[in-house]
Formats: sequence, C-alpha cells, structure tokens
Amino acid sequence: MGDYMYGSLGANLRVQRFKKNLTQEEVAKAIGTSHSMIGRYERNKTRPRRGTLQKLADFYGVSMEEITGDNEFFS
Repeated sequence: MGDYMYGSLGANLRVQRFKKNLTQEEVAKAIGTSHSMIGRYERNKTRPRRGTLQKLADFYGVSMEEITGDNEFFS
C-alpha cells in the first residue's frame, strides 16, 4: 500500500501534480475548473466526475487507473 498508485484518489492526484511541478491553479486552468475544486479533489472532499477525471488523466499523461488506484472507481 506504500506505492502512490494504491493511495487515495486525492493523494494520487496530488502526486501527479507534484511530479509535474504544477500549482493547483495551473492544473485548474488546464482542465477548465477552479483551483479550489482541485484542492477539494486532492483532499478527497469531492469526487471528480468521470469526464473530469479523464481530463486530469490526459493532462498528467497517465491512465485513469493510475489515478484511481484500481478499477473499482468505475463500477
């Protein structure tokens, strides 16, 4: 469970953002949302919709499974 891919959705999103050395504002602008919403996703306060999750995965250049940690998110 120590691997970031198996952490929470929020933690995985934060790791991806840190790997790209980006601010929440930069990510928000790139996918068309607010920086406060990115923060809510990263703190697991709000679960992104599938379309938003796909935008995040595409932006970070990873699969949705890498961000969610598994396939159960989609069931």
